[in-house]
Amino acid sequence: MRDPIQSFATAAAEYCSWAEAQPGDAVTEAAFARRSVAELYRLALDLPNRFCQTNALEISHEDWKRVHARFGSLPFNYYSGSFNPLVVPAEEPVAGDLADDLADIWRDLKPGVLLFETKQFEASAYHWRFNFDVHWARHAVGALYALQAWFSLAAGIPEETP
Repeated sequence: MRDPIQSFATAAAEYCSWAEAQPGDAVTEAAFARRSVAELYRLALDLPNRFCQTNALEISHEDWKRVHARFGSLPFNYYSGSFNPLVVPAEEPVAGDLADDLADIWRDLKPGVLLFETKQFEASAYHWRFNFDVHWARHAVGALYALQAWFSLAAGIPEETP
């Protein structure tokens, strides 16, 4: 079995490289987003959940805006969702933003990638797991749900009706 930190580091570095690269066609971009976000989510669940002091780099808002703009190449941007799915009956719907989801995931992964590259393995794992638990997991789930709905519609699969 591979080391969970190494496995996550490989997937996180691949995601960050993709997020920082020039976009391809919209369908290829959406397919990569769906596959890589699902893989990151799965691998994050195996990261150790223990405290480690970290001096992770802060990502500038300008860098985030550049990555956010890059995600404008996706086949859609906004989707509808619920802020708190545990409230029943559902609250008023909210608008989600796929580019924001993917850029926020990048912003939470990149500092850990930089820590990992400097051989601060425990610090990178702590950074990734902490930020997964408090922030990017929700963005990942929202993005995956919206991407899955888009792929289903693109394939001609009818929407479920109550």
